[in-house]
Amino acid sequence: METKFWRDVLLKCQQQETELQLLQARLEELSKTTTELAQLKDEVDFLREANGKLKICEPQINGYKKKLEDYNKLKKPLKLLEERSADYLQQNVQFQEDVEKCTAIKGQVELYKKEIQELHVKLDQEMSKNVKIEFENKNMERTITAPERSKDNLLKDGDNLGEIIDELKCGEWATNVDTKTVKTMCKELQFTDLLKKLQRLEIDNKALREGQGGQATLVQLLNDANKREQLKSANERNLALTHL
Repeated sequence: METKFWRDVLLKCQQQETELQLLQARLEELSKTTTELAQLKDEVDFLREANGKLKICEPQINGYKKKLEDYNKLKKPLKLLEERSADYLQQNVQFQEDVEKCTAIKGQVELYKKEIQELHVKLDQEMSKNVKIEFENKNMERTITAPERSKDNLLKDGDNLGEIIDELKCGEWATNVDTKTVKTMCKELQFTDLLKKLQRLEIDNKALREGQGGQATLVQLLNDANKREQLKSANERNLALTHL
């Protein structure tokens, strides 16, 4: 009986030991499962948190997507703007170069203006000199032509006097004119005025010789003086014959 008892006890012990081993194995599995559940819970919590963040970020992502779409739409106009910007930059560089050239040209223009003003001043001075010279030339011409006119008048008077003397010599007036009439006509010839004119012409010729100094002019003046001297001598001879 005891053997059976102990045999039953041993069998129960073995059964309980087997159950205990099974329970321990199950406990280990449960512990492992619990750890996995904890990990899964952590992952779920993380995913839940990530999902919440995703929900928060989703509008932002949609906004970024929309902006990206808008950017893609703006890429072509942006490229055109970049090309225009490059053109404007090139134009700006060209404009700066043109400004530098204009600055240099402006300096030259100012210099030319100054030179032109100086030339105008010189031109005015030269024109004033020319006007003065023309005025002096006109005065000189009048001074030169005055003796010529006086000489012509003297020659004309001498010719008239010669004609009168010739007529007196030929006796054409002998029957009609007496000695007193002849003397009156001689007085009308104004011999004294003729002498004064000759003296004045000699003074003018002397002034011309001193003022001009030209050889040709001096020769001409000397010839005129000789002619006047001859005319003077002829007039004196004619007057002497008239008083006879």
